[in-house]
Formats: sequence, structure tokens, C-alpha cells
Amino acid sequence: MKKLFLIGLMLLLFSCSENREENKGDLVATSEDSVEEVVEFRPINLDSLRKVKIAIHNSRLDFSKAEPLFEFSNIKTLDSNSIFNTQDFICLSEQEFYNAFQDSSLYYYDPKYNGVYYYSNQGEWKGFKRYIFVGIDEVCCEYYYYNIYDSSGKLTDSFVIEKSGGDGGWSIEGSVNMLDDSTIIKTTNDCESEDDEKGYTETCDSVITVYHLLNDGKIKAVKEFEKRTITKR
Repeated sequence: MKKLFLIGLMLLLFSCSENREENKGDLVATSEDSVEEVVEFRPINLDSLRKVKIAIHNSRLDFSKAEPLFEFSNIKTLDSNSIFNTQDFICLSEQEFYNAFQDSSLYYYDPKYNGVYYYSNQGEWKGFKRYIFVGIDEVCCEYYYYNIYDSSGKLTDSFVIEKSGGDGGWSIEGSVNMLDDSTIIKTTNDCESEDDEKGYTETCDSVITVYHLLNDGKIKAVKEFEKRTITKR
């Protein structure tokens, strides 16, 4: 009888041990599933996102801090006397970028790979400050942004006065002339080239755009198009 009691007790302890291991495994699995659900289904904090958008929108450019950082002043055209290279120009920090562009749709700025640089102070016109910044897209191009600000540092308008670069058989280049304080003429050549057994062929769309700076600090653009094909054998 004593032996049967001991055997029964051992079986009971073994059974309890197995149950504890099974329960422990269930708890681990449940914990892992819970972590995965939190990572995958974590809701976006819309209030925080809204605050970020408002902060960017409410950013202002500090003229006294920005103006000493521009390399050129009141340039009339982009030519050999105003060549841009990253070594000779000052790159905007993240905060300076948001202060200058005030675009709440842009949440990411990496000055190491896609930096924006202080280029030219274009002076004041009818109470509006005008500056040119150069943005680098490491994939293909340089963008020359013409930004206009009211007296408080709020951006009233921004447009690209020149874009240059290329990738593969595609290239884009142009020229800009500042006729006066309120009129800018831009010519852009957007080209596709192909070199095969028939020879070299280049097809370009030439776009001429006239920009007018209005009294409210906005830009009005008028475009004319001309298409040309260059074929070389």
C-alpha cells in the first residue's frame, strides 16, 4: 500500500510539472503575439502629427541670420561666374531648412545626401525678400529654388528657376535671365538620347517660361513650348 501511494504521488507530481511547462509555453506564445500586434497595429498619433505640421507651417526665416550665409548677391543669370559646388557653399541645417521652406508635407530632410544650400541673396522688392537656394538630388539633379518672403519671414511663393542633371539617356539643362526685379525668363531643354546601329539621335523639348513677381509676393508663370529633334549619323 505504501509503495502504491508513493507511485501515485510521483505520477501526480510529474503530471503537474508537464502542465506547468505547457502553461508556460502558452504564456510565452501569448506574450510574443501581443508584442507583434503592438508593433504592427500601433495607431498613428494624429495629434502629434498635427502639431508637427503646424510647427513647420508656422516656421519663419530669420533674415538677419540667413543673409550672411549666401555666397552671391543679386545675380542676373546663372553662368560661369556663379558656378555652384557643394564645397564652397553653406548647407542648411534641418531647422534652417524648415524655416526657409515651411512645407508641412516634407517630414524628412537629410543634408548629407539631399542637402539644400544658401546660394544668392536677390535683395528686396516692394517689401518682399528674395533668395535663391540650391537643392541637391543625389539621384540626378540640382534644383535652383527662387523663394519669396514677406516682412515677417513667411514664405509667399517658391519655384524652380533652373534644374540641371541627367540619368542614362536623359538630361535636363537650362538658362535663366533676370530681366528686372519682377521678371525672370527661364529656358529649359529636356532631352532623350539614343545611340544605336542607325546612329545618334537626340530629341529635346524646349520650354520657355516667363515669371512675373506680383504685388502680393506670388508668382505668375507664362509658358511657351517648342519641340526640336537633333539627329546625327
